[in-house]
Amino acid sequence: MSPSELSCIIAAPEVPRILVEQALETVEAVLQDFVVWLKKLNIPHRSGSECIAVGLFDKKTDYEAYLKQEGLEGLTGSLGATHPVRLISLVLCDPMELNATSPYEVIAHESIHLFALKSGLCPGWDAWPRWLHEGLAMLGDHSAEKRLKMRSNRSKNATRSDLSTSLFATTNHERARDWKKVATSLDIQAFLRRDLTKNPLSNDDDYAASWAITAALSAWQNGSILNSLIQELSNKFMQYDSTNTIEVTAADWLKSEIGEKWPEFIKLAKSLGG
Repeated sequence: MSPSELSCIIAAPEVPRILVEQALETVEAVLQDFVVWLKKLNIPHRSGSECIAVGLFDKKTDYEAYLKQEGLEGLTGSLGATHPVRLISLVLCDPMELNATSPYEVIAHESIHLFALKSGLCPGWDAWPRWLHEGLAMLGDHSAEKRLKMRSNRSKNATRSDLSTSLFATTNHERARDWKKVATSLDIQAFLRRDLTKNPLSNDDDYAASWAITAALSAWQNGSILNSLIQELSNKFMQYDSTNTIEVTAADWLKSEIGEKWPEFIKLAKSLGG
């Protein structure tokens, strides 16, 4: 997969050139890692000339005006968003709004969301519960800064294998710290059945739990359970089965599939907070 076939950045004129250049590097590097990881777990998807369009906004007012224009008012206050119909990711790059958050982490996060949709990994935004969307993105978004440094510091004689050493799915330490605070008390089964768009916990708790559950699934049986879940959700979506919400469908399927080892799986997920 050629990096030049992977990404297309749309930037506002006010966004510094260096940020645009490093945004391109971020999208290419993180999605290369994502594809390596998907192949390792044998998770089916299309890979090829997927155009990943990321709109970079220098000003919060412009970013939120665009969200409202596109009917995404519920995402105002966010640092990034992925449009599920237009298939474009949007990222606010104003350092005053980002505080300590790296813009490249947000760019990586939204790019993973977008690639999941454009590669056929996820057949439609509503095909997956939100915890799975966010969990997958958080398995790789935190590697953006490290990946950029690896690419910029590599020698001219670096081999292709050097570039494909995946950092995807290494521990997201920030989310692990957040998860540690709530892991003991959180009822994971109840969380899985919760529609986070209508009934959220706090943002940090939602993200931390989503990361921990998805990371546990990627480790459980070498990722085969995650692979099977993604395929099961695709089949349900294609069949337009509206008997249950997608959250309940996924939660019940997981509980049934893991079976008597469910307590062991919960223990694994809760241990990820350290």
